[in-house]
Amino acid sequence: MDKTSPRCCASSLVLSLNRIFRAVGATLILWSVSAGAQTVNFNAPLFSADNTNGQVNIPLVLNGVIPAGTNTVNVVIATNGTAVANVDFLPFTNNTVTFLPGFSNAFFPITLLNNTSSTTTQTLDLALQNPSFGLVTGTISTAILFINSVSASSTSSQQVQFLSTTYSASQADDTAVITLVRTGGSTGTVSVSFSTGDGSAKAGIDYVSTNNELVVFEDGLVTQTVDVAIIPSPGVLKSNQTVNLTLTGSTGAGLGSTNKAVLTILATSSPVIQFSSPDYKVHEHVGSAVVSVIRLGDTSGDSSVSYATSDGTAVNGIDYLGTHGTLSFASGDSSKSFSFQIVKFPTLQKNKTVNVTLSDPSPGTDLGTQDTAVVTIVNDKKQTITFTNGAGDAVTLTLQHAGTMEATSQEPLNLTLSATDATSLLTIKAKKAKGSNGSTLQIDQITSDGGCRVIDARDFDLVGAGIDLVDYLGTLKLHDILNGATVTAGGATNQNTTISAHVIDDGATINLGSRIASLTAVKIGNVTIQVPSIGNLGVRGDKRNQLAGDFEAQVDLTGPGPGTNQFTLGTFQVSGSIINSVINIEDGNVGSVGAAKMIDSELFVGYVPDDPADPFASGSFLPDLRLNSVNIGSSSNGFVNSFIAAPIIGNVRLRSVVTDNGGVTFGVLAGQSITSLTVNTPPFRFNPKGANDQSLGDFHVIH
Repeated sequence: MDKTSPRCCASSLVLSLNRIFRAVGATLILWSVSAGAQTVNFNAPLFSADNTNGQVNIPLVLNGVIPAGTNTVNVVIATNGTAVANVDFLPFTNNTVTFLPGFSNAFFPITLLNNTSSTTTQTLDLALQNPSFGLVTGTISTAILFINSVSASSTSSQQVQFLSTTYSASQADDTAVITLVRTGGSTGTVSVSFSTGDGSAKAGIDYVSTNNELVVFEDGLVTQTVDVAIIPSPGVLKSNQTVNLTLTGSTGAGLGSTNKAVLTILATSSPVIQFSSPDYKVHEHVGSAVVSVIRLGDTSGDSSVSYATSDGTAVNGIDYLGTHGTLSFASGDSSKSFSFQIVKFPTLQKNKTVNVTLSDPSPGTDLGTQDTAVVTIVNDKKQTITFTNGAGDAVTLTLQHAGTMEATSQEPLNLTLSATDATSLLTIKAKKAKGSNGSTLQIDQITSDGGCRVIDARDFDLVGAGIDLVDYLGTLKLHDILNGATVTAGGATNQNTTISAHVIDDGATINLGSRIASLTAVKIGNVTIQVPSIGNLGVRGDKRNQLAGDFEAQVDLTGPGPGTNQFTLGTFQVSGSIINSVINIEDGNVGSVGAAKMIDSELFVGYVPDDPADPFASGSFLPDLRLNSVNIGSSSNGFVNSFIAAPIIGNVRLRSVVTDNGGVTFGVLAGQSITSLTVNTPPFRFNPKGANDQSLGDFHVIH
């Protein structure tokens, strides 16, 4: 940061004032107070003190025209604080603060107790009430006192985090100010990296992105701010948009639990009415189509808009019954809908379309850019394609429940699906010709503009471009995935996908928006797997074909998302070796991990090393994530040059460890604790109460 910048100068001023206020037993976090008329405020919304300070004086201030005579206000304890009376502080015997005539400053004393059993920072929430005649409470009528445990006053126990999980700014604002806070003390200089990411807001359109901006807390500072630049909307169309905020890579302090937050950019534009989507789909057997219309921007008044249907490829009176009318939005309404009737298809047909249009908005209301849309009437009839391939095998393709299909080549099969969805069921079967050599049939690619509930092609190898679905994939059954084929699908983190195959070979990629409930194969090679979470990951081996069941994949799991108690990785069981693999659990807990061997591999749970080439040198943990158990079962050369890191580690059993690694450290690293760890060969048992670094040659256990 430029030392001549306004932010740096402001930080230096705050630091100076903090040092002055330490003389009265507290840390002042400087905040601007509006010079309103005759108000009483805390001098700041945040204060910090150690539990060994004895007494802390909380400064109050009068603003504006000060009423004559003596002025008073009461300080009371608000809700949600963690500090306990008679444990962390003495109850208030007199909660009245008196401002002497002509004075605009006063202090409220709080006696702190040296609670030696406390190892964490406690909070005391304060509020101003009952100002004397002529005064009102101002914009800083509440405050928080952070009471730092003396055992947490060193930088090693300090934490940095967002002050709140939610922030907001108007789309008309130039910037959104994001406040960060340091707890557990204020000694020394600490830093953290701040980044933004797209929610519904888009970088470069709604806001200016920030990647790993270094935010520094100088000695004595317990709060710091960072700006997110807002890009003004070029037109009136604007709804509330969200930006994801993340803290990583703290130095000199740990990351607190509030290391993720959301910034909402609030809409301030005139009301705008448009369709909620440019495309709608409805199955023809449903009988009617419902089209939603939304109102964005200011929804405080009344608005209306006209709507009408017209022919696309569907014909009014034959495929559907047209309609028109007016939608009225009352104050507070943000969505309305209209419907029209569908005539059921008598035979298998291509999907058909109906156009819908909005017009004539009421005065003061604008039409949005999405004032037209297309409703697709989805065919529900079963479709079958049959052909005989060059080997004389009879191949049957069946698509049920939604959509149509077209085979553009037969061997390897190239299949294009249209308008499928989460109900669609695709099966591909082959009846071998008499005298056939029994070779597995091949699929080049399957693509769809929608999703599929099931793709069952268990007798076929995927050998070409792969499977690419825009939406959710429920179940996928294949023989082998070869030649670097890719399986890509959309979906949401609360949806489940099951994938089963014989061999998933080198170069393959699995990239899904949904959770994998189960992924099983006899062997998984150098494969890339990117999904939110996995329930069961199993590599079982194949003795008949002499496949040990090795796993060599690069796995990146982002976490199951908020509001779920699911493991990010539930059960991970490999009959052979985990070799040359990186399993990165960005967020969430892990159940059990088991394999015969773990060689040249990494398993990281909520851990980001500063230097990937030297994972144990330094890094940052997300707090309180747990790896329940690890069992590496080979009696010789079982655990070799591998790394396991997690905040909390349960039980680890390694039957054998190769301890000579050429002087390069490897092993197990815990950010908070390890329950137990044993090695059979050579004998080793971790002592939870022992040294922070316990070793067996180059094998180290660090906690």
